[in-house]
Amino acid sequence: MLKSLLMWVFLVGLSVATASSAFAQATQAGEIKLARVTGEVTWLNKATKIVMAASNNQTIGQGTTVTTGKDGSVVLVFSNGATINLKTDSVLDIEQYLQDPFAADIKPAELTDEPTVSNTKLNLTRGELVGNVKHLNKAKNSSFSVQTPVGAAGIRGTTFRIVYRPSGNGTAFFSLTTADGNVELATGTSNLPVGVVAGETPKEVVIEVQVNDVTGAVTITTPAGKMVVLDAPATSVAAVVQSAVEVAQAVATVVFKPVTPVDAAVNKAAAEKAAAEKAAAEKKAAEDKAAADKAASDKAAAEKIEAEKKASEATPLPVPPLPKTTSGAGGTD
Repeated sequence: MLKSLLMWVFLVGLSVATASSAFAQATQAGEIKLARVTGEVTWLNKATKIVMAASNNQTIGQGTTVTTGKDGSVVLVFSNGATINLKTDSVLDIEQYLQDPFAADIKPAELTDEPTVSNTKLNLTRGELVGNVKHLNKAKNSSFSVQTPVGAAGIRGTTFRIVYRPSGNGTAFFSLTTADGNVELATGTSNLPVGVVAGETPKEVVIEVQVNDVTGAVTITTPAGKMVVLDAPATSVAAVVQSAVEVAQAVATVVFKPVTPVDAAVNKAAAEKAAAEKAAAEKKAAEDKAAADKAASDKAAAEKIEAEKKASEATPLPVPPLPKTTSGAGGTD
């Protein structure tokens, strides 16, 4: 009986450990280099609220929002080999980018598979991007997804293009093009595979959308049953091909160096220091505002008292009425 009980405990523990391993994520923040920066491009560090002008070879990571202007574009090169070519008038939020450590230099231009397990979550608020993701280690829970107002695209290791452009008159254009590999589009109403078998023409799905221009709320007007994957038009294919040329030029000389434990500790300390300084600055700003509000309130109260005092001094004392007199034959009473 005891032996059976011990075996049951062992098996339960093993199953829990296996489940935990299956849902494990990469262990540290990955690196992203900016390349082929053209026109107006900025990036926001969401922790510090600092906005920086983008330039070639800058390194960013998760917790960053990249914005391109009307004439701007930039290639984001990830240390797992993935690339995102962000086009004009776009906003991309890098919500998460984690990657397990690697021991040797990584040259994205030479990769076909990711070098270590990684987890990536991007959010395209508006605009256009063309991405290329190396083959992911799905067995170890690697993942790469791009969220949009229309839905989330789960990337399986492929070349893809996503466009989401609100028109400003209550509608928006959304399309997902797959040049090779597979993308799973989850719209909230259905999961739509947009895959390409080797040798096939790139595929594309276009979804009609209504947008509340005040709240930004999105309503998909294309019925789920009518979301059809068709051969991509020549314009979409040309956009992907042109992007591939630009990316090839951008990543040709990009190299990622292994991050040592010392570097990781320094980066963590710097991040914690920045967060502490931000919290202290916000606290001081709140205290200064409270003090300023109190001073303004005290001043207003003092001015009110002074005004009431002056008004009281300026008002003459009331004069009592004169005695009433009457005239008659008997004289004055």
